[in-house]
Amino acid sequence: MTTKSLIKDILITTTGVSAFTLIALAPVLAYASDTAPKAQEAAVQVVDARAELSGSFEGRTKHVTSGEVSIIKTDAGYELILGDNFFLDGAPDPVIGFGNNGKYDKATTFTKLEKKTGRQTYALPEGFTLSNYSQVFVWCEKFAVPLGVATLS
Repeated sequence: MTTKSLIKDILITTTGVSAFTLIALAPVLAYASDTAPKAQEAAVQVVDARAELSGSFEGRTKHVTSGEVSIIKTDAGYELILGDNFFLDGAPDPVIGFGNNGKYDKATTFTKLEKKTGRQTYALPEGFTLSNYSQVFVWCEKFAVPLGVATLS
């Protein structure tokens, strides 16, 4: 695979990555394709994960929550990815789960939020049925209120 075709594949199949980031990676990909075949194989494996759904967070209950969220399917199952631009202003005991029509389903809580900003990846539970939910929630367990909601499409 040539560097040009690798970059084209990344542009076609990657969501949520800016063109600037891909341009910045071009010299690295060129070097990898010329000198390290294993690095090129790793780059191609990342391209195989595809976004199933994505959305943008909006704050709730006087909290600021923003940034992108995507759900991808990998060989191991589904993963939820909070984007580089993810931000939560803070709250005690934030967790992540799912819901519909603005209603949080407490039974879907699957992880505590690791940090309040930046990119984070969480494996969704085995057997998770993506089609059952239309929203991702950042939820405060202590006060039982939504901190942010992202509608998936």
